[in-house]
Amino acid sequence: MTTWPTPGSPDEITAFAELQTRVPELYHALSRDPRTPQTVVIVPSLSMDKRELAKITGVYHYEERMLVNLMLLRQPRTRLIYVTSQQLDPVVVDYYLALLPGVPTSHARSRLVMLHCNDRSNLPLTQKILERPRLMARIRREVRDVEKAHMVCFNSSDLERSLAVRLGLPLNS
Repeated sequence: MTTWPTPGSPDEITAFAELQTRVPELYHALSRDPRTPQTVVIVPSLSMDKRELAKITGVYHYEERMLVNLMLLRQPRTRLIYVTSQQLDPVVVDYYLALLPGVPTSHARSRLVMLHCNDRSNLPLTQKILERPRLMARIRREVRDVEKAHMVCFNSSDLERSLAVRLGLPLNS
């Protein structure tokens, strides 16, 4: 069983800082050659107090706003792992995939992994992921090369830092 640094501890902060040193090279490699293989884990979490989240009607629909990142699939060797609280309507996902110019939907779909927590509670998505070891393991399995992967979040809090450390991925937020 893997042990992780305590959230917010100096060890976690150090591990996170070390992960973040990989970001410049990832972006330089992509700017030199957009065909560079990469995996992007997208976590559209609203990491706020659950009392505040409870005030937002249909808060889980906010997770759809980062579907614009599916446009990254224009890059032929990019894989996306998109994690949500509830399964997104496949029609909505297909709509975005159909917007990719010159990319067959089937090719884009083969590089897209949609995962969900099956949880509509008023907790931040990132917290839901952290509380599900099997989902975390699945995300790690889907990331084929951690050296060429990063995580994208809507906003960044201590929760996203903990998730980045546990997944071994730098964070772009």
